Amino acid sequence: RKMGMKPTKVGFFDFCEGFSNKWGNVKEIKAKKKLGWLGLEYEGVPCYPEFFRIVAWYNNVYHIASKRDSIMIRYEDLEGNLKGGMSKILNFVGLKKENENDYLPMNDVVPQHWLSKEEKKLIGAFMKTLARSGPMFPAYFDRYF
Repeated sequence: RKMGMKPTKVGFFDFCEGFSNKWGNVKEIKAKKKLGWLGLEYEGVPCYPEFFRIVAWYNNVYHIASKRDSIMIRYEDLEGNLKGGMSKILNFVGLKKENENDYLPMNDVVPQHWLSKEEKKLIGAFMKTLARSGPMFPAYFDRYF
């Protein structure tokens, strides 16, 4: 969307269509489509390359974190107590907040009512199928879809 424009449902789905057309054939996704990988269903999943990227990112983070000292802070924990969550993160890495400025608020960009129950169901099934192949456990996504 253009800077300063209010997000809309139509604008979101227009963005998703363009995003899927542009990124839906990157080699990682193309290979999984060609193999019919795990019965992964893309049809009807808005912005499916973005959901693919999210699961791949989480799987990679879990893989790396399992080999190091790590801390898990869930989005919901930050959203509910941003100051406390950020303090935990800074403490874990041995840093201190350098100023008294407030943290920028966290909030969802896509209102839940923009997605139909069927779209949410398709997105959830898509992400759970992808998560099955890596350390990112499918149950994590139940709270969202």
